[in-house]
Amino acid sequence: VTDTLQVKGHERLFAAGDVMVHGKTSEVKSGWSAEQNGQLVARNIQRMVEKKPLLTYPEGIVGDGKAIPSICVVSLGKHDGVLVLNDFCLCGTIAAIAKWAVEWTLVGKARGRPLATALMGMGEGAMKAFFSPRRTARAAVTAI
Repeated sequence: VTDTLQVKGHERLFAAGDVMVHGKTSEVKSGWSAEQNGQLVARNIQRMVEKKPLLTYPEGIVGDGKAIPSICVVSLGKHDGVLVLNDFCLCGTIAAIAKWAVEWTLVGKARGRPLATALMGMGEGAMKAFFSPRRTARAAVTAI
């Protein structure tokens, strides 16, 4: 894809998530990165309709000079899990609680629950504000 997440050679076709490769970021495929891709695609479709210049990835999501943080939270049973945030890796019960919290807020936001929507908004804002530039999490994921 191009930096605007358009399929190369197809101006009116966009790609996001697992179906695309963006060479500039080399991001790890995850639900988080797919959601960020989708947000930019939606904004760019609207901008295309309005005849405005398209936004580039990831700057169109987080601003210039910033990168989208790499996040991965995996449940390894009811009381165990792994949380990877850029190069930081946490294993155990705290990671399992983090996984539960992420699921609770995502599902709550999707169902229109005000508290979950507010918590998700605060979490997304904090992630975008504090994690720039992003270092790759591949070394941490490989170590797991």
